[in-house]
Amino acid sequence: MSAKVYFHGYIAPSPDIVNVAKVNGNTVGQCLNNFVNHYPRAKGVLFDENGKVREHFWLVINTNSISHEELDKPVKSGDELHIMQTICGG
Repeated sequence: MSAKVYFHGYIAPSPDIVNVAKVNGNTVGQCLNNFVNHYPRAKGVLFDENGKVREHFWLVINTNSISHEELDKPVKSGDELHIMQTICGG
């Protein structure tokens, strides 16, 4: 399956990481791994030292928020995976 991955937030303007890419994968996790294989600099930003998605990222597939434990969630052709930085403030 082919999905679009959108990177929003502070990483998006990086010259060696695009903010939108078409990637192949059958699950959210496969899509994320294929994205960082194409853009290796994104790996250290997106994943922690244990290979888990960093907690300050919010994952949304199409219009549905998914938890970091749902990386095995299937994706369909044309799905859009949004990776956004959560921001807190006051």
